Amino acid sequence: MDKLLDHYAPILKNLIRYSSAVNAKDINFYKSIESSIRDSSNEINENLIDNMNSILLSASTATPDLSNTLKFKSNSNDENYQILSKTLDSLLEKVEINLDNHYKLKNNNLKSLSTKKPTISSDFDDGYTYLDKDETLGNTTPSSLPKSNPNMEKPQTKFLEPVNNFETTPFKPLIKFKPNALKPLDESLTLIDATDEIPQHYENPYFYEIMNQEYPEWILNPVEENESYKSIPWVGSPLATWIDSPEQLDDLLIELNKCKVIAIDLEHHDYRTYHGITSLMQITTDSKKDYLIDPLSPKLRPHLTILNEPFTNPSIIKVLHGAFMDVIWLQRDLGLYLVSLFDTFHASKQLGLGKYSLAYLLEEYAKFRTSKKWQLADWRIRPLSNEMRDYAKADTHFLIEIFYKIHGDLLKIPNALQKTLYASRKVATRRFEYSTYRPKNLSMSSSAQVVTTSGSVSLNDNKISIQLNYNKDLPWTNLIFSNGIPLEKRPLLEILYKWRDNQARINDESSRYIMSDYVLVSLVNHFNVNFDVELIDVNLIMTIINNASKFGGSSYVRKLIKELTQVIKDAVIEIKKIDFSKILVENDKSDKVNDNSTSNDNVIDDDNEENDIYESVKDVNKLQVEFNNFFQFYNENIHNSNGVQKIDTVKPTDKKIFAIEYDNSGKPKTITSNSLNERVESVTEYFQRDMNTQVEFEIDNEIIESEPEEETVEIEEDTKPVVKERDEIITLRKNVNAKSKKRKAEEITDISVDFNKSIMGEQEDTRNRRGRGRKDGKEKKKPSFDPYSREVLDDMNIPQLKKKKIVDRGKNIIFKKK
Repeated sequence: MDKLLDHYAPILKNLIRYSSAVNAKDINFYKSIESSIRDSSNEINENLIDNMNSILLSASTATPDLSNTLKFKSNSNDENYQILSKTLDSLLEKVEINLDNHYKLKNNNLKSLSTKKPTISSDFDDGYTYLDKDETLGNTTPSSLPKSNPNMEKPQTKFLEPVNNFETTPFKPLIKFKPNALKPLDESLTLIDATDEIPQHYENPYFYEIMNQEYPEWILNPVEENESYKSIPWVGSPLATWIDSPEQLDDLLIELNKCKVIAIDLEHHDYRTYHGITSLMQITTDSKKDYLIDPLSPKLRPHLTILNEPFTNPSIIKVLHGAFMDVIWLQRDLGLYLVSLFDTFHASKQLGLGKYSLAYLLEEYAKFRTSKKWQLADWRIRPLSNEMRDYAKADTHFLIEIFYKIHGDLLKIPNALQKTLYASRKVATRRFEYSTYRPKNLSMSSSAQVVTTSGSVSLNDNKISIQLNYNKDLPWTNLIFSNGIPLEKRPLLEILYKWRDNQARINDESSRYIMSDYVLVSLVNHFNVNFDVELIDVNLIMTIINNASKFGGSSYVRKLIKELTQVIKDAVIEIKKIDFSKILVENDKSDKVNDNSTSNDNVIDDDNEENDIYESVKDVNKLQVEFNNFFQFYNENIHNSNGVQKIDTVKPTDKKIFAIEYDNSGKPKTITSNSLNERVESVTEYFQRDMNTQVEFEIDNEIIESEPEEETVEIEEDTKPVVKERDEIITLRKNVNAKSKKRKAEEITDISVDFNKSIMGEQEDTRNRRGRGRKDGKEKKKPSFDPYSREVLDDMNIPQLKKKKIVDRGKNIIFKKK
C-alpha cells in the first residue's frame, strides 16, 4: 500500500497543479476563437466523464447503498457535484464501518473467523445496540441473504385488477372517498386541461389539504423529555405484528386513530415489474407497537385505501425519512396520501448534521446500528424470514424517539422547524404521472413535483428523432452523452431503446431486466451506416450479447434473438438513407439564426470557410455595418418591446469623441449619443491631428501600436452628475498636452498579440516574485502545496498564475492618477 501511495501521490499532485494552471486561464474564451482548442477540450471532457463513470461503477459495487445507475454528465455541474458528494459519503462511511470492525476484532483478540464462528464476549460493550450480532465481530457478509428465485410467480399476477402498462389516459388517483377533506373529492379529481408545457393531468387530490391544513399546535412548542416517547429497547422487544387480511387492518385502523405520532416506511421492488411495486409497509405507533403490512396480499390490497383516514388526519404527525419516493409509491400503488408529514431527512439538513441517512440518525439519536445487507433483498419473497422482518421493523422502531429528539434540536434554531415543516409539505405534494403525460421540462419548478417511471418512453414518441443536443426529456439522452454515441449511431440507439421499453411493458418487467444498458450500447457501437446488412444475422447478434453479458443481464433478450436481429437489420437499412451531413449543416444554420440578433440577411454563410472569427475581425467595414444593423434592431424591436422610449441618434453641433464631456472644473456636461460613423471619423481625425501616431490594427503577425495611457482625471466622490444609465464603456482622458506630442516612437507601448503561439505555452514572467523578502529577515514558511506558488510552477514550465482581485463597482468611482 505504501508503494502504491508513493507512486500515485506525485502524479495526483501534478494533476492538481496542471488543473489549477488551466483553471487560471479563461479557457472558454480560447474555445470560442479556436475550433481546434474547442474540439480538443470537448474530447478531453468526454474522456474524463467516461473515466469518472467507470470509477463510479466500481464504487457502486463496493458499497450497496449506491445505485449502479448513477452517472456523471457533461455540462451538469450541480448534478455531478451531488453524485460525487453522495459517492464519497458512502465510501467514507464504508471505510469508517470497516475501521470500527477492525478495532473491535483487535480489541477482542478474535482469531480465525473464517474457520470458527466466534462468540460475542460478555465484556464487549461499545454503547451501541446491533441489529446483526455478527456485525459486532466485523462479519458483514450477507451469508444468509435469501436469493430471489427467477422462476417465482410474480405477485402482481394475483391482483384482482390486472396490470396494464399501456397508458391511454393520465394517471388517475385510486381513491374512491376522501376523508379529512377541505376540498370535495369531485373537485379534486377534475381533469386539468393541457398547457404548452404540461399535458392534461389530475392533480394530487390532497394538494390543497397538504398545503393548507395546520400542523397540530403542540408541535410548535417544546415537548418535555420523558420516558413515554422513548422506544422499547431492541433486545427483548416483541416481534412486529404481521397484517395481511382486512380484519387485521380494521384493528390497526382503530389503533392508528388514537395516535399523535406514527412512523412509516416502505420496501419497494422495481426489477421484475415495469412501474415498480410496493412490497412492504412498516408502521410504528406512539404506543410502541410495530406492524408489518403486506400490500402484496390480493385480499388485503384493495382495502388499504382506508388508511387515508389516519394518514390524512392533520392532527396525527406522520414521520418518515427521505419520503420523496415513498409518497409516490403510496399514491401510485395504494391510493394513500400524507397530510402533516414530518420528514427527518429535511430536519437533519436544517440541523446541518453532515450525514443525512437513516442509519446515521439511528446511531446518533438511538445508539442503534442497523444492517445494510438486506437493502438489496427481494422483498416480494413470502414468507419473510425472521431476519428480514427484524430489518424492516428496525426502520420505524426508533423513528418516533428520533422525531422527538430532533424536534427539540430544531426549536433551538430560529425558523428551523418551520422550514422543515414547509419542506415536508412540498414533499407530500409530489405526484406520480405516466411518461406519456409528463411535463415537457421536468427541471422547471412547476414540474419538479412530478415523478415518472425511470427510463420509461412516452407512447407518443412514434417517430425517430435524431438528437443533436442534450435533452433531459428523452430517456435515452444519458446513454448518448455518457457513452459518447456519435450522431450516425443515435437513431439505432433510440430504436433499440424503444423496442426494449415496449418489451418491458408487454411482459411487465423492468427495461434493465429485458436488456441491460451495457448490452444495448454494445449492440449500437458495433454497427454503423457503412455496415453490410447481409452480415447481420442471429449468430453475430448473439456473439455481441455474449461478449457484453458479463457486465449486465441478457437472459431474457436471448429468447427474442430472432426478433431483435430483424429489428437491427431493418434499422440499419433505414439509417443508410439518412444524410447526416445535411442534418448537421441545417442544425448549424438554425443555431446561428437563433443566436444572431440581426435579421436573416446578416447571417454568415456556413459554406464560406473564409467567414470565420478571424476574417470577421479583420473586416472592419463589415463589422461596422453589422453593428449599425444591430443598433437599429435594438432600437426598433427589443427596446420598444418593453415599453421603453427608444434611443434617438442626436447630431451634436460640434463633433465630440466621447459620450461624456467634462468642463475645466472636471464636472460632466450633458450626454450626447453619436452615431457610430461619426465616432469613428472623430477618433480617426483626433489621432491623426493631435497624436501624429500611426494606428495599426491587425491580428496575425502584425504590430498593434497605440498611444500609451495618459494620466486620468480624478472625480470627487460628492460629484453626482445627472447621467442616464447606459451600458457602454467610458474612457476618461485629459486633453493631450504639448509634451505628449514630442514623445519618442520607442516609448510607444507595443501591445501586439501573437495568436500563433500555443495558448498554454511558456510566457515570460515579467514580475519578480522571488525577490520579495521579509523585513524581519526570517524566511516565510511555504505551504505544503500551493498551486499559485512560483517555485512549484517553474519546475512544471507553467506561467505564473494571477489571483483575481475583487472589483468594487459602486456608484461613486474615482479615477486616480497613476
